[in-house]
Amino acid sequence: MTHFCHKIVLIVLYTFSLLTPVFANVLPRPVFLFHGVGDNAGDFERHDLPFRPSFVDLLKSNGFAEDDIVNIPLFEDPYSRLWPFDIATISELLKQCEEHGHILNKSLTPILKQVDGVSSFIRKTIKRDPARFRNGYDLVCHSQGGVICTGLVAHMSDGNFHSLISLAGPQLGVYFGKLSSEISMEISKLLYTTHAQKCASLANLWHDPDPNHGFMKTDYLPKLLSGKKDLQQNFLRLKAYVLAISPQDGAVVPWESAVWGFFGKNKRKDGSFPIIDFKDSEIFKNDVLGMKQLHNSNRLHRIILPNVPHMHWMHNSAAFRKAVLPYLSPTINPFADSEHSSTIDH
Repeated sequence: MTHFCHKIVLIVLYTFSLLTPVFANVLPRPVFLFHGVGDNAGDFERHDLPFRPSFVDLLKSNGFAEDDIVNIPLFEDPYSRLWPFDIATISELLKQCEEHGHILNKSLTPILKQVDGVSSFIRKTIKRDPARFRNGYDLVCHSQGGVICTGLVAHMSDGNFHSLISLAGPQLGVYFGKLSSEISMEISKLLYTTHAQKCASLANLWHDPDPNHGFMKTDYLPKLLSGKKDLQQNFLRLKAYVLAISPQDGAVVPWESAVWGFFGKNKRKDGSFPIIDFKDSEIFKNDVLGMKQLHNSNRLHRIILPNVPHMHWMHNSAAFRKAVLPYLSPTINPFADSEHSSTIDH
């Protein structure tokens, strides 16, 4: 009996030795997570509703170990709801810069400063354990974080990014089209100054479609979309660029900005601006950042889901399975539930 048990143990060990390379090949790529405005690394770990898993919980239930998940603890603020985007609030934020030399809300640090900070953090993290990141790594970024991660991939020439997943990230900025022309012009005057651009990310992201209001003075988007070949080459190394949004987002205006659509420059008779779809835009036609090449090679994925409010991407398991999980590395848990209703609940 002892001899029989010994043989069984040897068979099990031999079988495991054969399977070890297989499992090694399907170990998840590490994933970096980055939060948005008025938030912190806890964005991905928060349980907003009882019995609703956090984003990190969803990753772990699909085969990601603790060490595979890197929650970037930079440019953090205590969690808060979005501020009212009005002249009084903007004036108060800009006043902080005058009095303190910087904005007090760290998550509103200018976009390019955040890009520099996050890229430095990623390099240091990889340097501590290069073997863990040798097969590349993914980015999942929420809200403004999605914009910063797009800039990160474009500017980080030594990055080995596989997938970039932007959840409700206003890639082409924001503009509240229902504002009167006078109010929008006043906001543009406040934000399209050198002082404001060096002060706050919201100034970088304010995208007034009226060509007379000064958008080209902004510090971020015009530079990103300048057509520089090095930015395009960096971006084209991506295996997947995923853009997810819901028309019911409630924070990104217009919501199409999250999938690289935006208002056109020519006003209608009623004073509103028409939406220009991504594929009809100059960005697509001119292959800015390699967008057309990414699309034609099936590496650009625009995912539009119904009824997912802005903050619900962090714990909506149905949205997670549609917009996130398919673009991460294979999971090592063969028993993970891979089926979910197509209904997006909130």
